[in-house]
Amino acid sequence: MKKVATPRTHLSAADACKRLGHGRRWLFGKIKAGELEAFKHSATDITVSLESIVAYEDSKRISAGI
Repeated sequence: MKKVATPRTHLSAADACKRLGHGRRWLFGKIKAGELEAFKHSATDITVSLESIVAYEDSKRISAGI
């Protein structure tokens, strides 16, 4: 059976910061550490996949014991 790729949903860096409640410096640190998946479309257009944000939120919720 052929595996079909599902399209990812992307948020702008500003929207991702708002959702996570942190600033750009924190966001780019998490991207650099590999905890979030980002795509650089141009020098100023960077998006973060919503799926990686949800996975990050879930991992932090599990590690906090919630």
